[in-house]
Amino acid sequence: MLSSVRKPRTARSEVGSLRTVLGSGAFVWAELFAVVHVYWAAGGTWALPSGVRVPRIPALLAIDIAAVPLCAVGGLAALSLIRPLRGPGSPRARRLAVAATGLICLAHSTPTVVAATAALAQGHAGSLSERTRISYFCYEPYWFLGGLLTAALYLADSRRVARDPRPSS
Repeated sequence: MLSSVRKPRTARSEVGSLRTVLGSGAFVWAELFAVVHVYWAAGGTWALPSGVRVPRIPALLAIDIAAVPLCAVGGLAALSLIRPLRGPGSPRARRLAVAATGLICLAHSTPTVVAATAALAQGHAGSLSERTRISYFCYEPYWFLGGLLTAALYLADSRRVARDPRPSS
């Protein structure tokens, strides 16, 4: 009869499971973002300020149309760091795509997240306009979450690459 003794976790397996959680989270984050952009481009209004319909605003429609493939590819790049995927791009290029996603998301959202935190701390959140409240407490925190997930995934994968430079995908 086989023994059901579990192996003790090692630092390497802890990093591996952290990479899996971060990669899965970044993938889901990006794919949900793609779905929301499709919804908005199709005329959906959830999480938009009153009266805003993306198809009626050419600049927003262009942003949503461009965001869908970018989000989808970004999610696949994150997934490729934790699961072997075949497709275009070297593992290094995929890692750089994940790093760039993290940097762009954090650079975009951090100033607003700081301002939102200050507004909450000072008790001014209730006096903000609807558009500002939605930006401060919906869009920008979502961007920030994506930035944290992808930047942390890149750092965790960098630890893996430092240990074993052979590509995982």
